[in-house]
Amino acid sequence: MTEWSLPAHISGTRGTTTEPETGALLLAARDGIANGETWLWPIVLAAFLGTGNDETLGSAAADFFPIPSGPFAGTWVWEMRHRLLKDSRQGEGSGYRNRLVPLHSKLREWGFPEYVASRKGCAAGKLFGDESVDVASNNLSAWITETLKAAGFQAHRTFYCLRHRAHRKVPDNAVGRYVTGHAARDVHERYIKIDPVDLPEDYHRVIEAVEAVPDPTAEQSN
Repeated sequence: MTEWSLPAHISGTRGTTTEPETGALLLAARDGIANGETWLWPIVLAAFLGTGNDETLGSAAADFFPIPSGPFAGTWVWEMRHRLLKDSRQGEGSGYRNRLVPLHSKLREWGFPEYVASRKGCAAGKLFGDESVDVASNNLSAWITETLKAAGFQAHRTFYCLRHRAHRKVPDNAVGRYVTGHAARDVHERYIKIDPVDLPEDYHRVIEAVEAVPDPTAEQSN
């Protein structure tokens, strides 16, 4: 199987946050969220799950839920609508299916499921306000620039740089590509089911891939 790697234009340091930068951003976002700035949750999602602008900022409360029963009962997942790549076996065309990505333990520890529950009674259950994806993304990128500058970092980063950071941390294999949305159709089909209860037994590999993304705040908060 061909190993996946970042495209050349984002493989350098300009395209991803460093671990000290990511740690500073996550600590600031965590503190902001604790003080009611819940619009900063996308920072945490992107840093730990590698999700992009559209899928993160366009998500709804109903997209997040614990698996109700079966071997993975209680596991919180994010059901993402995603454009599939061609089948690696048959070369078939692309299509759209939903993929289930488990939440990183830090999202659960920092209270994201509780935030989701608080938003389910809102209009359309939208998680991050009524701004367009472009406006929200620009606001988050501006916050990243200001936060890093205040912390003494000079590099220019954007919201999307956090996505690239997570991509570098998941295992470089088919399961890791499933987590980041770069897997071929046949890999997606193994873990995408109409009923989440029917997930195959080796879905634990997906959970382990997500948990492989380290928490850079642990060292900085000591």
